[in-house]
Amino acid sequence: MTKPKVYVSRILAAEGLRELRELCDLHIWQESGLMPREVQLTLFADCTGLLATTDIKIDRELLEACPALK
Repeated sequence: MTKPKVYVSRILAAEGLRELRELCDLHIWQESGLMPREVQLTLFADCTGLLATTDIKIDRELLEACPALK
C-alpha cells in the first residue's frame, strides 16, 4: 500500500513527527526562512496532506493547485 504524501511546512519537534513518519511519505521544509509562495504551490501540488503553520496561507489558489489534498 502506498503511503500518503504529507508535507510539513516548518521543522517541528521530532517526537511529534514520529507517527507521521511511520504512516506517511513525510516531507519537511528544512530551510530556516519562510517558504516562498511559488515553492509552496509546487511542493504541495501532489500532497494528500499538509501540516501547515500560520505562515502558510490556505486559500483558493493553494487548494486549486493541490487537488489531492484531503
